[in-house]
Amino acid sequence: MGLLVGDDLWAVVIFTAIFLLLVDLVHRRQRWTACYPPGPVPFPGLGNLLQVDFENIPYSFYKLQNRYGNVFSLQMAWKPVVVVNGLKAVRELLV
Repeated sequence: MGLLVGDDLWAVVIFTAIFLLLVDLVHRRQRWTACYPPGPVPFPGLGNLLQVDFENIPYSFYKLQNRYGNVFSLQMAWKPVVVVNGLKAVRELLV
């Protein structure tokens, strides 16, 4: 069996890099979801940016509130965000 050279080597390197990135993504997602309230599943790299209408953010949060409750989490690109809706939830959070 010969050594990997040329195109074969690049294919192995690219496959290994993609595999390691996917393993890292799955590990981060499992760790991230364990620490935050439930919320929609984020897309890799974008997070939940496509699920929020930036021209009408309150209505977007209202739709997500109906599905996930008064406290839910989003991932805006790589930044985690916790959204708290309603006076009762805010009081419970602060007291």
